[in-house]
Amino acid sequence: MLSAELHRDAPMGKLRLYLAEAGSGQDCWDADLRQPLAIVVGGEAEGAGTEAHRLADASLCIPMHGGSESLNAGVAGSIMMFEVVRQRSSFSH
Repeated sequence: MLSAELHRDAPMGKLRLYLAEAGSGQDCWDADLRQPLAIVVGGEAEGAGTEAHRLADASLCIPMHGGSESLNAGVAGSIMMFEVVRQRSSFSH
């Protein structure tokens, strides 16, 4: 199901699939998020599903300081999308 959705709406081929995981993967600030992409944010209790792990091209994390382990999934997704917009805005001028 996830695989079909990723390929159905890709504007120019395959979307790059990032998996947002607490404490795992590249810091989202350091990743190049300007290409067509999809970000899967797993639920707070269970994380992302098996299919998302299998299809992911890479994992991203939000650097956490001060002893926090993770964020609410909605908050994490919002931070990731803010970083996508920030990168695309700063490189397009």
